[in-house]
Amino acid sequence: ILGQFPTVALYANYELKKDVSDSELLRLYRESLFQVLPLNIGTANNALLEGCACGLPLISIDSENIKFYFNDVITYNTYKDLAVKIIDTYNNLNKLKVNIDHLSWENIIKKIKLVINKNTPENMSQ
Repeated sequence: ILGQFPTVALYANYELKKDVSDSELLRLYRESLFQVLPLNIGTANNALLEGCACGLPLISIDSENIKFYFNDVITYNTYKDLAVKIIDTYNNLNKLKVNIDHLSWENIIKKIKLVINKNTPENMSQ
């Protein structure tokens, strides 16, 4: 498959996978040191929530939508800044502690209720 992507073939540390089972995906998350989500626009998504649930430090854009779910996000503004953050995160893994308590179902339900209540017709007219 790498022959179809010659640019990717230049990097020995990259693997392209498909048809990954749930157990294989969990294993991949558990073996990871941190998660990088180089998004232009971001919000909650499966990759973000799954990585958080596995306690992975997250490097992503400076987005209020992402910070709503993940308080400890390591943010970047440019791709050069992203590269620096990846290297710094790798070099300081022993100092990072990810707090995932805010991802408990009880806390997520509270946040969802806040969003729903904020967007009710009587509140939207204010």
